[in-house]
Order: sequence, then C-alpha cells, then structure tokens
Amino acid sequence: MRFRARLQDRARDRVARLVLAEGEDTRVREAAAQLEGDGLARVILVTRDEAARHEAVPRIADLLLTRRNDRIADRQEALRIAMQPAWLAAGLVALGEADAAVAGAVVPTAEVVRAALWLVGTA
Repeated sequence: MRFRARLQDRARDRVARLVLAEGEDTRVREAAAQLEGDGLARVILVTRDEAARHEAVPRIADLLLTRRNDRIADRQEALRIAMQPAWLAAGLVALGEADAAVAGAVVPTAEVVRAALWLVGTA
C-alpha cells in the first residue's frame, strides 16, 4: 500500500474535526467538500460573517485575556480579535472543539502563526 493511501486510511479511521478558516475562498470550499466527501475529516468551514457571531467567541476572548493579558488591552479588544476567522479557528483547537485548523490561503502567514501561538501554544 502506498504512503498516501495509508495516510488516508488512518484519517478515515479517526475522522478529525478540521477548521478551515477561509470559507469565502473557492479553493477552500472545494477542499472542504472533497475532505468531507472522501470521509477524511469533519470540516468546520468558517467565513468572516460566521466567525463574527460564532458561539465560541466569548470563550476564546476569555482565553486570550488569560493567556495574553500583557498584549490585549480589554475584553472589547479580545472579542474583536476572537471574531477573526484565523483566531476563531485557533481558538476552537485550543478549546478542544476542533482537532486542527488550516488557514493561510488568504490570511497572512504571520497572523496564522500568531493566532496559533497565542491560543494553542507551543508543543
């Protein structure tokens, strides 16, 4: 069995919860459909509008305030940050509501890494 096929079989056995943080992008929507269709992941597709009203935003804001109170002025700023899709995606991973998050097709890499470091942390 080839390497890729083995990976796909392992993914199907696990069916991870994967957040795709750039749901407006056609390529991301196509990837989400393929991942779901192939049974490789349960995809949580996030758009800017959905991120702004996601039920996890207040908890992610609290997490930001707890972990980075040296960089975040107040709860309003924490809420504003938590409503951004890449930050929401990282926050869902940090809260255990997703197993992984993917962003960077549209959002700058530095922002994706910052969100992951601030909310998920290092290994």
